[in-house]
Amino acid sequence: MLIIKTKLFPPANRTGVIKRPGLSKLLHPTGVKKLVLVHAPAGYGKTTLLDQWHKALIDDGRTACWLSLDELDDDPATFIRYLLCAFQEVVENFWMDAANWMEGRLQPDITIALNHIINELIRIDIPVTLFIDDYQHINSIEIHQFIERLIDWSPENFLLVIGSRIVPPLSLSKWRVSEKMTEVDVSMLRFSNLEGKAFLEHKHNLQLTSEQIAIITEKSEGWAAGLQLVALVLKNYDQRDEFIASFSGNLYEIADYLTNNVLTQQTRTLTDFLLKTSILSRFNADICNLLTGRDDAQSVLEQLENDGLFTLPLDTHGHWYRYHHLFHDFLIGRLRRQYPHEVLNLYRTAAGWFRSQGLIKEAVDYALHSNDLEIIEDIHRDAIAIMSLMGTTAQVYTWLSNIPDSVKQRFPRLLILEGFALCLMNRVQDAETINTRLEQALAGLAGDSADTDPEEVKSLETEAVVVPASIAAMKDDSTRLLALTGQLEDKPVDNLMIATLNDLRGYAQLRKGRFEDSKALLARAWQYFSINNQCYGMAVVDGFAGIADIQQLHYQEAYRVFARSEEAAKDVTSGNIFAHALASAMRATICYEWNRIDEAQKLLNSNLQLIEEIGPPIFSCYGYVTLSRCYSAKGDWDAAINALNRCLFRARQCVSSLFPAWVERERLLLAGKMRAGGAAYPDLTSPASSPASTIPDTWDIGDYFGQSNQVRLCILDNKIDGLRDRVVSLRRYAERYAASQAVLDCLLLEAQVLKMSDDHARAAGIIQQAVRLAEPAGLLRTFADEGELLSDLLEDCLTDPSYTTRTKAYIEKILDAYSLKGSSYTITGHTALHRENRTVNVEALSKRELEVLQLVSAGKTNTEIAEQLFIAKATVKFHIGNIFSKLHATNRTLAVATARNSGLIR
Repeated sequence: MLIIKTKLFPPANRTGVIKRPGLSKLLHPTGVKKLVLVHAPAGYGKTTLLDQWHKALIDDGRTACWLSLDELDDDPATFIRYLLCAFQEVVENFWMDAANWMEGRLQPDITIALNHIINELIRIDIPVTLFIDDYQHINSIEIHQFIERLIDWSPENFLLVIGSRIVPPLSLSKWRVSEKMTEVDVSMLRFSNLEGKAFLEHKHNLQLTSEQIAIITEKSEGWAAGLQLVALVLKNYDQRDEFIASFSGNLYEIADYLTNNVLTQQTRTLTDFLLKTSILSRFNADICNLLTGRDDAQSVLEQLENDGLFTLPLDTHGHWYRYHHLFHDFLIGRLRRQYPHEVLNLYRTAAGWFRSQGLIKEAVDYALHSNDLEIIEDIHRDAIAIMSLMGTTAQVYTWLSNIPDSVKQRFPRLLILEGFALCLMNRVQDAETINTRLEQALAGLAGDSADTDPEEVKSLETEAVVVPASIAAMKDDSTRLLALTGQLEDKPVDNLMIATLNDLRGYAQLRKGRFEDSKALLARAWQYFSINNQCYGMAVVDGFAGIADIQQLHYQEAYRVFARSEEAAKDVTSGNIFAHALASAMRATICYEWNRIDEAQKLLNSNLQLIEEIGPPIFSCYGYVTLSRCYSAKGDWDAAINALNRCLFRARQCVSSLFPAWVERERLLLAGKMRAGGAAYPDLTSPASSPASTIPDTWDIGDYFGQSNQVRLCILDNKIDGLRDRVVSLRRYAERYAASQAVLDCLLLEAQVLKMSDDHARAAGIIQQAVRLAEPAGLLRTFADEGELLSDLLEDCLTDPSYTTRTKAYIEKILDAYSLKGSSYTITGHTALHRENRTVNVEALSKRELEVLQLVSAGKTNTEIAEQLFIAKATVKFHIGNIFSKLHATNRTLAVATARNSGLIR
């Protein structure tokens, strides 16, 4: 988002101001004040007064920052960005990471921003005064709540000063009662006779009698803008008594006087200049020259400013200007009456100029005023490319929402863009509504064959598929997605929408296990995004390609792809923050697998919120599953469960079975770890665990998880009869589609089943296959997360002469992954013990200890054991501690395995 720096400084005033010491005294509050509120209608000198105070603070060496608001700032994200810029303009190193945190956010949590701001104010520990002018533009409840909390929670070194035309809807009464607020209203801002005299005589060099000044001040009610208008009239008015007697503070009467006594006093060419430039909310010499056909606009603007003709500079360099709001309204009303046929053309010209300067928002606004529909469509063709950076998705949608529906129906490409933006913002239901309107618009174009180019209609129909296709992707409906995108084979990838369709179809092919077809489509999309430097498109493509690599156990390639995307989007200030977040979060999945858990967790905590805001749910779900694994590896069970719940929430709109089955798989793995650590674990008989019927004809990882979950549940329940045949059948299913990650998963399940069946020889053979399959990818956590039934089998591998030195070193790394510091299921000491001596001497267990151990082997919790044996829970813990000590075990799984190997239990 481009920041307009002039909003961070008081409006420049080079003509001098009238000092108002009485008010200035009010603005230096005594005691602990949190808020100074200055409110009055337009033209009462609020900004001038605040500017004087601001300058006085700066001259005294105090820290004061400024923010001028307009109607575009009534958005929490925009408001917070400008507020941070205001602080950073005057406070060195104020929240240094704010740009990375805020840049491109669609729906930022402004409470988090508030916490950072307050902490920074406490840190700097110097008096800071923040001026916010023109607060009347704010209607957002979120922003009002933010301001209230800022006032309530800020430290004593902070003072907020608000200028507004209206009394803002804040909880003012509590600050009034507690005397933490100074209020300056219209009665205090009105010019007194003495101030009016100083204003008219010293600023405008008018020699008036005391009676004349008193009448003017009374009739204008001390209104500074009214006094300014009167002064301009009186400079060229000979019959002053007549004018002063008839003068009224009514705005309409002032407009009449402006017409007859100000505008008519100007030259015809200057009047023409004023009227033709009045359509602009801000202007510089270039746009003024274009609208008026002149070449001396800069000197005209400087003269207008010097003459005080309601022309205000917006910067200190005299580049951008604006008219006083009231004068602007007066001029544009006169323009519409005097030159009604030129107004649309002026707006059209302004739209073209702002577009040429890359100021798309203003270009759209002027195009809407001109009713130039072709310009609007052309502008939004440009906006498509801009939006693809994803830092501006919300802005593009805001612009689109301001365009009349009738215009969007006439130009369906606008509806395509709107529907696509809504999908990216996860507003699927709204996107479906837009898609219905889009279908109607396309049908209308196709039926109007006389005025429509058939090739253009065909092109639009192809591009329009991106909306329902994006909806299908957000719902993870790969079957529909494939059906919608089947016509892409012969389409050149020459625009954003076609590239996106290739991208989405590539994901659908991936979900069906057609990995090579998927990668070919993704490569076509990536080439387009790369050539056009569209980082988010590249990140999504790389994300899908990396998932394919993970499922094929090409972990090094996946890591390279994710790192490439991170590098391409490293300049997050250029609108690539979402692309960078996506790539970083996906790289975290590889870091976790390679046992770099702290690194993975740091990446996820920094980026998960961002990738949840936009894009397909698969990425945020990968992130939350990996985050859950990080927590569970460290024994933080509650955090692990919460992360899985967040995964399900993110995928709540999806129609596929993938996410519920995936989360159920993680819950089952988590349950095994919790049971090994002696913790109670949640019920695992959810509907997601209901028996699957038959293995499907096509690959679907969601179906695979659903079936493999049944195997895991049976392992947890020690129900292993006939289980190996089910695992072998599942493995053959995965092998048929070259889904190597699932093949490895099945091998580890099969090894556990054989181990539990005391078939050690075959279990060793299976684990040998698993090690050889996983070694090229360097997988570690895949083994460790399965629990410790595999650890003995891996220990046996170290004594097997058929293994190479390199493979044994790899197995050592796997066993080290079991010993993660901080894990509640660590086997620290166990590995070393077994490497030194495979025979463990166990001390005899008491009868009660054997009873407890037998129930532990059956999967009972401490509470269940206590109830069954009619003993206290603390007593159960005491016996388990003795069992661990006698069996040289550090957890339940190891204790049970040692007891079985020693013949203590069956």
